[in-house]
Amino acid sequence: MNDFKITSSVKNYVTLIIEYHYKTSNKKLLSLKQEFFLMFCLHMMIFTNSINWEKFQRFSFGKYKAKALSYMFQRSKIPLKKIYILGINLLIDYYKITNGYLLFDDTCRQRGKVIKMIANVFKYFDTKTNGYFNAQNIVFLFLVTKYITIPVGFRFYIPCPKTKEWFEKDKEIRNLNKQGYRNLDGSKLKRPVKPDRSIEHPSKNMIAEELLKKFKELFPNIEVISFSFDSGYCSGDSLIAYEKVLPKSVVVTEVPCSIKVSDKRRSARIDEYFNSIPSQKGRMKIRGYEEKHVEIKHARLYVPSHNRRLNIVAIKYECEKNFRYLITSNFGYRPIDIAQMYSFRWLAEVFFFDWKCYEAWGQTAMQQKNAGALCGVLMSLLLDQCLLFHPEQVRRIKNNIPACTVGSLREKIIIDQHLEHIKHLLQSENPSEKIQEYAKNIDKSFVYRDSKKHMTGREFPIFKPDPYLLKKYAA
Repeated sequence: MNDFKITSSVKNYVTLIIEYHYKTSNKKLLSLKQEFFLMFCLHMMIFTNSINWEKFQRFSFGKYKAKALSYMFQRSKIPLKKIYILGINLLIDYYKITNGYLLFDDTCRQRGKVIKMIANVFKYFDTKTNGYFNAQNIVFLFLVTKYITIPVGFRFYIPCPKTKEWFEKDKEIRNLNKQGYRNLDGSKLKRPVKPDRSIEHPSKNMIAEELLKKFKELFPNIEVISFSFDSGYCSGDSLIAYEKVLPKSVVVTEVPCSIKVSDKRRSARIDEYFNSIPSQKGRMKIRGYEEKHVEIKHARLYVPSHNRRLNIVAIKYECEKNFRYLITSNFGYRPIDIAQMYSFRWLAEVFFFDWKCYEAWGQTAMQQKNAGALCGVLMSLLLDQCLLFHPEQVRRIKNNIPACTVGSLREKIIIDQHLEHIKHLLQSENPSEKIQEYAKNIDKSFVYRDSKKHMTGREFPIFKPDPYLLKKYAA
């Protein structure tokens, strides 16, 4: 099995992981077959941008069959989660990371209508189209450091069925009450009591708290400067819970413009309150890169929904119409510092774009059941770590030069591998025979498949009006 030529970047990454594990525990991490299988999968993920055994079979020229690869993936017992954690520790040691910013966000991957064997799929409401589609939702915790951005934790999110059922019933009764329906005694229809959430289906806020605790447990030496997340995860209880886990860090979040704030004189919606506050105009460096003109307002106000006084910053970038509102319980930072801390949250969106487009999970990655879904995500995250050890990427990061994009790295690896293969063919004893053999392998593996888009090869009926019906309805 080991005569298949693996990309040097992949070989280097897996070797570093195995050596790092041996140094820290003095134990062997993988058998030779497991080691090669992991290398093979990462190599094929770079070339095919998918986790698809049929594609892996074709690109290996039929050397490794899809069924055998699938069996190895399910039964080999490769500790992918352990390798993933080892990879994060290796990156921290390799780039000498001591501090950073933590971000929390989630992303959806749309799936097809037939989802019998795909785990963690549910009906998701799309705000862009106002429609529903089947999706897998994953929540991530990211560490943004001086050099690199790495995902340090993740979990699939599934809505609680009890809560979903209660919400639908509650919505129905609220609508009936609005329409004027009443009980026999004239009182309003009674709304159902909200049930306790199932332990097996935690909310996103609970997942965030769990991931933070796990991060502190696994990486106690990393100093967390701030923890940022958007308004979807903000509530009074969750904010306090995050602050307990990270007592020395600044927890910054965006809040909707509809929440109420108050001072000694008045109470109003946050957007209405800040309309009467004068703003300061200036320039702010966003994520240490580009400077933008910004308009900032600031106040320390009591927020009834959080039941405490909070530090509130209203910020508006140039060419934006409305302010966005950031809150934190820490009063020791300037408004512009709080705004700059929160600006790092956009890096999560950049990661999601790269991850879905170029790192195999977002394309053909429909592994079956819970174990398959988890392993599919872990494999794609290992590929992300692997590309951070590419020689050109390492050279740029060590010299404080902007890092390469994932897409450009993949393209360069593919081109280099093709060039290496051509050199190998030309340097062989009988190049013409080798090239002919290579062409035959291509013809065997890459078979033209039938298209359903065109009508060629099918019956193409031409319909004409019925003579009887024409005569009957001629008038």
